[in-house]
Amino acid sequence: MISLLQQRAAGMKGLHVKAHDGHPWNECADSIAGLVCNGWQPPIQAELRSGPLLSNKLREWAWVEANSTAVMPSLEVMLRNDVAAYNQGWVDPTLTSVQEQSASHSDHVGDSNSHNEGCQTHRIRFATANVGTLDYRGNVSCCSIKANELLQQCQQEGIHIFAIQESRAATSRTLTNGPFTRYIAKGSQGQAGVELWINALELSKIFHCDFHPEKDVCIWHCSERILAARCHCGVHTLEIIVFYAPQRGRGAQEQEIWWSYFKSILQGRDKKAQLFMLGDGNCSVGSIDDAAIGSLAADIEDEGGGYLHDICTSESLMIPSTFDQWHNGQSHTFLSAKGGRSRIDFILIPQECAASVVQSFVNLDMDLMNGDRDHFALCLDCEIQVGDKNIV
Repeated sequence: MISLLQQRAAGMKGLHVKAHDGHPWNECADSIAGLVCNGWQPPIQAELRSGPLLSNKLREWAWVEANSTAVMPSLEVMLRNDVAAYNQGWVDPTLTSVQEQSASHSDHVGDSNSHNEGCQTHRIRFATANVGTLDYRGNVSCCSIKANELLQQCQQEGIHIFAIQESRAATSRTLTNGPFTRYIAKGSQGQAGVELWINALELSKIFHCDFHPEKDVCIWHCSERILAARCHCGVHTLEIIVFYAPQRGRGAQEQEIWWSYFKSILQGRDKKAQLFMLGDGNCSVGSIDDAAIGSLAADIEDEGGGYLHDICTSESLMIPSTFDQWHNGQSHTFLSAKGGRSRIDFILIPQECAASVVQSFVNLDMDLMNGDRDHFALCLDCEIQVGDKNIV
């Protein structure tokens, strides 16, 4: 507002006026406001050119629009941002609106450090979270206010592949919601249930292919705690497995049976495809570190952690959130009612993909609407290079 006034009056300065103390212009403004509230229409039409701007999410940058310069151009010029040079990184999303951020993640240009001439570098974001419940309440259509809210947050946070545990769905099915395709594995007796949400539109852009979930995704295992999908993204194939291990209090025998069953399921995967596992392990790792698991925020490896570590070793996987060179911020993904902090959610990727990791972090901006179940979403950003011949 000050910048707008300065354009019309040189030497303008601000002065604080006490309200309702007889100042003529303050009383005038107060009278006009009161009359308008009571239905009075002013005899002139005000020029409210800043109205739409100040109602925009970028209103804090209104001063740029009102007093733009060659050094700091108008918002329209900055948001268009059409002068990014080739091989100078991807378009800076700082001034991009929320709706455009997801697209900007997949539209950036090649990395200048690329050894493959003609390649483009793209960023893909994985996420996993225990949501407590998606509040389907027996609805066989698997729709709820909570599910819709999480879908919107996925778009806002630029998540391309989202693994969900404890959705408690009453039926297994596939749904399409906007750009996301949701693969739902039902729970049992109102418990468990896992889901995999894939943003097919963004994956098509990232992998430079026509990715159609109905023909490019094969669900080859579906149970209340395990969902396995084979995704054909152009010439590349990803095995994405969502898992939800039994709680620690279930006993050693039940845990051994479940983890052994889980390992047997993994034997049926496509060995030529790259394996990505996302889920709630309900276990602790870190005290035994190697190429698969780092020592960041190490917990004493418990029985479930031993099983998870064994899978990492046998499948040549690694957990980036356990390494300080990749994980940023807090490490715990669960906060108990008594204040205990635990890292029990994990994203596992092939060890050969270690160089592609950009960052791992616990996303505190995502509201899982868990009530007193304080789980947090774990995210992982990776970069992939796509060549002119769709070689990833």
